[in-house]
Amino acid sequence: MIKRGSAGFALAALLAAACGSGDDAIDLGPDAEGGGVDCDPIEQTGCESGEKCAQRVESEEPLISRPDCVPEGDASVGEACGFVGEPEDGDGYDNCEAGLSCASGECTPICDVRVPSICEESDGVCVQVGNFFGDAVGLCAKTCDVVEQDCEFEHAGDGDSGDNGDDGADGDNGDNGENGDGGDGGDDGDNGDNGDNGDDGDNGRAGACYLHVDYEEGVCLNVADDAGDRGQGSECVMAASGVPFINGCQGGHGCWLPVGQGVWACTFFCEPTGEFDGQPCAEDGGPGADGYECRYLSGWLESLIGEPSSVAEDQGICIPTDLEGLDSCRDNSDGAGCEPEFLDEASAPDTAPARRDGPPPAPKSLASPN
Repeated sequence: MIKRGSAGFALAALLAAACGSGDDAIDLGPDAEGGGVDCDPIEQTGCESGEKCAQRVESEEPLISRPDCVPEGDASVGEACGFVGEPEDGDGYDNCEAGLSCASGECTPICDVRVPSICEESDGVCVQVGNFFGDAVGLCAKTCDVVEQDCEFEHAGDGDSGDNGDDGADGDNGDNGENGDGGDGGDDGDNGDNGDNGDDGDNGRAGACYLHVDYEEGVCLNVADDAGDRGQGSECVMAASGVPFINGCQGGHGCWLPVGQGVWACTFFCEPTGEFDGQPCAEDGGPGADGYECRYLSGWLESLIGEPSSVAEDQGICIPTDLEGLDSCRDNSDGAGCEPEFLDEASAPDTAPARRDGPPPAPKSLASPN
């Protein structure tokens, strides 16, 4: 039986990879220790015929998985997928073919984050997934526009229907007729109504477009667990390490607003006009025009990271005008995000750059695994 929709393989969690090159073997990392399996998820070596190197889910809540050789599935790239086995009993794995993993409800290629171009055939980039093998292993994620929110999760929400409810109980027999002329007994009561059908099962939570700062463009990810109601000004969902998840906000928002030492809040993606009147922040899902300025995302990132950005000029974020220590762009055009700061197309990197030193641990570093 295939079980639809598990947090175990949600492509909502990435560790933005420090991408380089080389022929080093895949390091499966600490998650692989004690698993008793030495297999390569990218080359698909180390398993018997009919098996694949994949994640065996031992628990969904909390999410615990480990690399292992499991039976190969038959679902191909882009097809709907789900669990085979019993994850609640420590034996869950997806039904995708070897070299693929179930993410956002569909089979997605496993990739080497050191070779980002490996995902070009699927119109995406290779992003590292938390709790998924090791530092060099990721999944292909489609690119997107953070303002337009144009991700399409074709198979998310395609869960199996629930079982029919039980038949209602038989009605009570009617009362006997009164004595006298020998009245007949009352008729039997009608049978109770059938129970309602169960609700459709989920096949992955809602997804959205989030900024992957190393690639400097949006990637389609599931909304992180507990992030579905975290809009403008809400604290981002954080990792245990204290790093905010880039997908730790509800759709249409990103974790790009520092509000304290090591504390980041969600902010709405908008299309800057250069007027800084806040009107773009009044678009559907935004916080409204009053008290906000739509600033250039490339300029905002430059102020955080210290380097020019190749993020598109028509992408911005809503910044509150009362943010402590920040002048309004209408008063100070040199402020953070008041001007676009971007690389020429000719000099923009075609691979993800190495992780940079600098400002506090911005959400460029980590995203949620479920």
